[in-house]
Amino acid sequence: PRCLVPAGCPGRSGRRRSARRASRPPSLHRPSRLVHLHGRIDQADSLHLDLVLTTRDFGNAYLRHGWAARFVVEMFREFIVLFIGYSLSDSVMRYLMDVFATERGEQRQFRPAYALVPFRGHTIGDHARQEQLWKAKRVIPILYDENHQRDRVHGLLDDTLVAWAAERRLGLAGRLKVAVEATTTPFRAGVDDADPSNALASVLWALDTQEGEIARRFAEHDPSPDISWFGPIVSGLQRRQR
Repeated sequence: PRCLVPAGCPGRSGRRRSARRASRPPSLHRPSRLVHLHGRIDQADSLHLDLVLTTRDFGNAYLRHGWAARFVVEMFREFIVLFIGYSLSDSVMRYLMDVFATERGEQRQFRPAYALVPFRGHTIGDHARQEQLWKAKRVIPILYDENHQRDRVHGLLDDTLVAWAAERRLGLAGRLKVAVEATTTPFRAGVDDADPSNALASVLWALDTQEGEIARRFAEHDPSPDISWFGPIVSGLQRRQR
């Protein structure tokens, strides 16, 4: 990408930028904080010394000084990571996956990593191709048809993120609502436990909380869930706990 300031500006040298950035890498000790791993435009930093823009910047961040690589390794170790809006052809993603693969090869313990991955529904075999590419990088793909809505490319992704945010804001009440609404009608094998909706997976997610509070409220709910859901729910929860 094109530099945002002239190459001859004071302080634009790679050495000064690298030293400053390496001296204060982002921290994982504040997980609720938004981290701009490659920097951001800041009016207080008129020379943009904190931005990772060029090939040299990426080399310093991930290879020479390695502060970004160390951050990524710790992130994969401490958190379940979800990639949104990334492609395996992105230079950033190639650096991340190289770090991920290297550390995996050294028998490091990592939490699962997921990615929301688009595929072209009108292209035969693209679903399987995208799935194989991401699994080869040891990332679990969550695939969606980017042209599911003809007038909105990636509309399905937008709607999903909005729905997730709404459920998150509702907290425990939102999880209970998911379980109750899905189980008002009889369970349909091959439909409620299969894509694209997979209502059973949503119910299991809603009930599987560490303290068991949602499961208790669900069992006591009036009206009661349809009894045909009992077997699939018990079997599903047992599989999740193995």
